[in-house]
Amino acid sequence: MSDQPRIRVRIIIEVAGWPEEHITTTLGLVKQTFGKDAREIKVVKTNIRDPKKISEKAYSGFVEIEFTAKKMTDVIGVVFDWMPSSVEIIEPTDLSDTNFNFSDLLNDLAAKLHQYDALVKQLKSANILLQREIRRLDGKVLEKNERIRELKKGEELDEKREDKTSSA
Repeated sequence: MSDQPRIRVRIIIEVAGWPEEHITTTLGLVKQTFGKDAREIKVVKTNIRDPKKISEKAYSGFVEIEFTAKKMTDVIGVVFDWMPSSVEIIEPTDLSDTNFNFSDLLNDLAAKLHQYDALVKQLKSANILLQREIRRLDGKVLEKNERIRELKKGEELDEKREDKTSSA
């Protein structure tokens, strides 16, 4: 595997949200930090596309990054860690790897999927609890609103009685 050329890859990492300044700052951070902690990744070039307005409030911009990696597992690691919206393997045109590296790749994939699955389950549980709490509080608010209406009706009746008594 060591005699094989490095894999040359182009990815696009998109950032969307608001305000526009936040998107610009985040794009710069992506450009600065990509590949810094990975010895197996060498950045060849980066290009930031300025944010464009995509809705009434939101903006979207992206960083195009070209890099080289020693192994396909390194490329897959980048995909998992950075979640690019596009991945293009530029060269070599034919890829080969060992079954050990593919096993590593599949194990990394499985581990990441398990992490995402656990996170989704945790978020679903939190969402269910929040919905229950909202329904409970909504019921209390409705009860309080009804009580306020009753008190206001009582006050109005008292005022009418007072008006009748004072005018008589």
